[in-house]
Amino acid sequence: CVSESTWYGDAADKQRYSWGNCYKTREEAEQAIEILKIHNELKHYAEEHNEAEIDWSNEDQDKYFLQAKFKDDSSDMDIVVDSFWSYKNQNQISFTSKQIAEDAIKAIGEDRVKMWLKA
Repeated sequence: CVSESTWYGDAADKQRYSWGNCYKTREEAEQAIEILKIHNELKHYAEEHNEAEIDWSNEDQDKYFLQAKFKDDSSDMDIVVDSFWSYKNQNQISFTSKQIAEDAIKAIGEDRVKMWLKA
């Protein structure tokens, strides 16, 4: 839900801004909501389809994740499925196989996943 408010610079405005819950335009707010939805859809997909629980102390277990590979001199990008054994990036969603990660991209939509990766 997006609501509009006038910025007064008061305590409430500053608190909303500090939470990251304040945007200059309705479009920015709606995009932020969409990115959160995509993140949660990917997270739920991983939870529902992963073959095992991710064990970060187990270096024998591959952990697959999505990343952006930007093309030369362009904002255009490809989605790459990569893997680590024991490293995790902030807000990374991990999958137990490359196939599950690729299936998640298909289920959620490549354009939507690209939007999430660019955020």
